[in-house]
Amino acid sequence: MDEEEKIIAADNDNNRQDEVFKEELIKEVGITVSQIDNNLRLKQNIPDNVNGLFITKVEQNTEAETKGIRAGDVIQEINQSPLKTINDMRKILRSTKSSKKGILLLINRQGNINFFALKVN
Repeated sequence: MDEEEKIIAADNDNNRQDEVFKEELIKEVGITVSQIDNNLRLKQNIPDNVNGLFITKVEQNTEAETKGIRAGDVIQEINQSPLKTINDMRKILRSTKSSKKGILLLINRQGNINFFALKVN
């Protein structure tokens, strides 16, 4: 393997690691989300002005599934707080869980904005 091939192989390994670390199951609401980066924007055709967390999977038999949240949706806000990272979502869920209130998600589905209210488990 020459030097250029090693660099390409290392880049590919780094990209795979980035994808793994950026996707996370949020058990409290039964969805798996990913932070939006440039690669995801290109793959999923997400406009530059749309920020938030990309839903990669919705668990079966959860309130999220029942209410119609789907993979491919982008969560832009929770309880009127904008999201950029998975940690942002975790902080909001922690504070909501202690008060036993539900959450209100602002979801962008291919340019259409919808609100979804969910209980937090």
